[in-house]
Amino acid sequence: MDRPKNRLNWPMRVIVGALGSVLLGMAALMLFNGVWVGLAGEFVFVLLLLFIMSRLTLGYEATPDPLMEVRPSPLVDAPAVPLSVWDGIEVGTKADGSRLAVSLNDGSTLLAGQTRSGKTVFMNNLIAACAMDPSVRLAMFDGKGTLTFRRYQDIAKVDRSADPAELLKFLTELDREVERRYEMLADLGEEKLSREIYSSSMPLFVVFIDEVGNYTVTYPNKKIGQSVVHMLSSVAAKGAGAGVLLILANQRVSVEFIPAKIRANISQRISFRVADRIENDMILGPGSAKRGYDASSIPRGVEHRGIGFADIDGHKPVKFRADLIEYKDTLAIAAKAARVRGAVEPSLPPTVEPELTEDVDDVLETDVLVAERDVTEDIRSVWKLDEERLHNSVILDRLKAQHPEYYGEWSAQLFGRQLREAGLAKFKRQFTEGDRVNHWGLYASALFAGDDGKDSKTERREREQAALDMLTDHERMLYEAKLAEIQRASACSFCHGMLGPDNPATADHLIPLNAGGTSHAWNLVPACRSCNSSKRDKPVAEWLATREAS
Repeated sequence: MDRPKNRLNWPMRVIVGALGSVLLGMAALMLFNGVWVGLAGEFVFVLLLLFIMSRLTLGYEATPDPLMEVRPSPLVDAPAVPLSVWDGIEVGTKADGSRLAVSLNDGSTLLAGQTRSGKTVFMNNLIAACAMDPSVRLAMFDGKGTLTFRRYQDIAKVDRSADPAELLKFLTELDREVERRYEMLADLGEEKLSREIYSSSMPLFVVFIDEVGNYTVTYPNKKIGQSVVHMLSSVAAKGAGAGVLLILANQRVSVEFIPAKIRANISQRISFRVADRIENDMILGPGSAKRGYDASSIPRGVEHRGIGFADIDGHKPVKFRADLIEYKDTLAIAAKAARVRGAVEPSLPPTVEPELTEDVDDVLETDVLVAERDVTEDIRSVWKLDEERLHNSVILDRLKAQHPEYYGEWSAQLFGRQLREAGLAKFKRQFTEGDRVNHWGLYASALFAGDDGKDSKTERREREQAALDMLTDHERMLYEAKLAEIQRASACSFCHGMLGPDNPATADHLIPLNAGGTSHAWNLVPACRSCNSSKRDKPVAEWLATREAS
């Protein structure tokens, strides 16, 4: 952002002074028709021009970008006194230097952002403010199953089991709590929760759910995930008026993880760096990227962590940087919040204490796709080390031969359905091999990338990009030179097979990226596709030993 300066900067002075001197000198020569008189006139006019320039109020100077300044949250050093979140929570600084405040009571909030983009820091701001308000009841569910929320367990309901069934039971009771609150409001002659009622008799109930996609996408019991989606959308649709609010966070916001049924009932959207413009528009609204509100364009790196876009009023997003709350700060804030709440209300039981009800019990026990065998593991067991890809028909024939009691009667259609249930259908590719034309099959890289069921190719690209971002300019030049050298390699580093057009060279990381390896040139070697696919993410010594043993 620019602001007026009371003097011209020195390059502009030199340029303007030189031009003014030449022009005024020429004018003087033409006017007086004499060399000495012209030079004297030029000197006088230069002095006059410099005098005028010293009094001008033109010119601009650059001021620091507010988004590049890391600002600690005011809650870090706040005294141990009760706060109120009703009027809004200051969470960061906007691009124009003003402060951004989020009002939780306006509606539920959807929060998106890739790993290490600032999503967790932003959530810490909301949690800390709610913790310091004794009129807020808290519940926290961690879809990653980590200890992120454990420090608040003395003042909130904390569940880190990452079990969709537990969340479903809680949401079922929470939905009934919403109905109970509306009945209480009707008895008070009110349509929705007001500040006075909130402060006196009906506290806000705020539910934080981190990595909500782990609760909405469930295998083998898909009905649990569908029920979670239904309950989340129900609470989000009617909960705000009764003071029951959801804060949903997930790395990705595609329909698979956050269905439109949920997004349609969430009024506040926050997006940090996301994968692409499609996901950006899914959280900030169609066409947001074209209008300049593009969270996918936020650069990676520590200096940009915490920068994002907030759409909290339904009009247009604003760019901001979240205030910083570090882990050690959350520990201190949780301790202060416990003291504040203990002083105001020594016994603080949760408003909602879920129990296993009959309707939830029905959901948990019905429509379960019983997995007598792990299809993914069975496919891996029949896949030979040197095979890069296999047709589905070949895989099924091997499964029938190895486990006839289970796969013996399977048809190609049933096998295809099981691939979809196991999350492998997205990896299916069409290719030709021998007499099998236009058949579908799987690549080894997709099958052996990991056990989390995510798109292995996307994860690999993200790991490779992150490794490249860590290189300096000089190291990047060496990396590109090594890639060019690998393309010219004549033999595989492992099997010593000849490389060429029919067997192209690939770059293999000796120390895999997901095992702490880097993309430095010394960690790259030429390898044929068969060895690269077979080695996958194993250490070289371990892989070679397994290969020799087989």
